Amino acid sequence: MKFTHIIFGGIGTLVETSEYQYQAYNTALVLNDIDYHWEREDYIASLSISGGPLRLETIQTETGSRLTSEQIINVHFDKTRIFNALIRERGLKLREGADDLIRVCLERDVKLAWATTTSQENIDAITDSLHNDLLIQSLVKTTNATFVENPKPDPEIYEKVMYSLGITVTDVIAIEDSPSGVKSACGAGITTLAFPGAMNSGKEFPNALKIISGLSEVIAYIK
Repeated sequence: MKFTHIIFGGIGTLVETSEYQYQAYNTALVLNDIDYHWEREDYIASLSISGGPLRLETIQTETGSRLTSEQIINVHFDKTRIFNALIRERGLKLREGADDLIRVCLERDVKLAWATTTSQENIDAITDSLHNDLLIQSLVKTTNATFVENPKPDPEIYEKVMYSLGITVTDVIAIEDSPSGVKSACGAGITTLAFPGAMNSGKEFPNALKIISGLSEVIAYIK
C-alpha cells in the first residue's frame, strides 16, 4: 500500500509540550484562587480525556467541590495564555525524526496535514516558536478546535480532514500521541501509528498498528 498523505494528530506528535501544559494549568489554578494542585499522576491520567475544559471538569477540590462553569472558562483561558507565553519564552523543537520525515515527504510528494483540535492560539505559538518554514509550507491542511463539534476520540476530525483533502483511508496514515487520538483516527478507518510523548509513554495503544519511538520510522511506510 502506498500512502499519499500523512496526518499528524495532536500537537504532541510534532512537539513535546506536556510539561509546559502541566505547569500552565497549576499556575492558572493558583491565579484563580482555586485550592487545588494537580498532582502529576492525576494530570497524566486526565490526558485520556481530549480537551482542557473537559479535563478540568474532573477536578475535585479538598472540600469535595467541582469547578463551576465560570471557573473552568477562566482557568482554561489563563492556562492558554500562560502556556503560550512559556512556549515563546523557552522555545520548542520538533520531535525526533521530524526533519527527516518532512524531507522524504517533500521528495516523494507525500502531503502532510495536521488534524489537531487545540486552539488557534496554541497553534500560532507553536509555529512562531519553531521558526520552521519547511514544516509550515509542507502542511496542506491544519485544523483547530473550531473545525469540529465532537472532540477526540470521536472520529469527526479525521473524517472531515479526509473529506476536505479529497482522500480516503487507503491514501493516508495517521500519527497520534495519545490513546484518545489513536482511537479517533482508527475510528475513521485510518491506519494509525502511536508516537506517545513523555506523559503518554506508559499507556496502552491497542488500536495502533505500531508504537514508534521516532518519526523517521514512518519513512518505511511511504517508500
